[in-house]
Amino acid sequence: MMMSRSLLRAAAVAFIALAPGACTPAAKAPETCATTGINRVGGPISLVDQTGKAVTQSDFIGQPTLLYFGFANCPDICPTSLQTLRAAMDSRAADAPAVRTVLVSLDPERDTPEVLARYVSSDAFPKGLIGLGGSVEQIDAAASAFKVLHQKREEPDSAVGYVIDHSSLFYLMGPDWRPKAIFPSSMPPADMAACIDAGLAGKTP
Repeated sequence: MMMSRSLLRAAAVAFIALAPGACTPAAKAPETCATTGINRVGGPISLVDQTGKAVTQSDFIGQPTLLYFGFANCPDICPTSLQTLRAAMDSRAADAPAVRTVLVSLDPERDTPEVLARYVSSDAFPKGLIGLGGSVEQIDAAASAFKVLHQKREEPDSAVGYVIDHSSLFYLMGPDWRPKAIFPSSMPPADMAACIDAGLAGKTP
């Protein structure tokens, strides 16, 4: 899925604005990994998981959580990002802190709990990937809290009918649901793993 040029530019500007600092040098994380200056990202969420259960940020307290905003009908960027994340998670040290992975759908019309359950169970994606969806209002509120840019684009000549153009970032939240790191989905697996570990090793903004 190709983002519109205006949205892509806006996403890049937003990422730079949210992440003026670099990672801690000791963590040896890539420059596009932001672990400082990100305290304005994140907030309460009220969504529905792939089992139909209502969840909030309280359900994720106690363990680091990595979020990605996308949708099940995304033709390329989302599955590629999640596959890359799987490789990154698999490459982390055996004794590294466990991190839950979550896909937050930006497509309330199509991504029902049943659809998300099938999607997140793909063997190509991180083990235990959780799918979250909800109403338009719930999803828009979550996207707004994480400064996620997204817009519906009609594709009348396509079998899917429409796509969701969106920014493509990963958001690492600490056990206290405060931001620890933000990084683009275009990073190679080794850099993703380094960013995750750097975020967990650093101080909460």
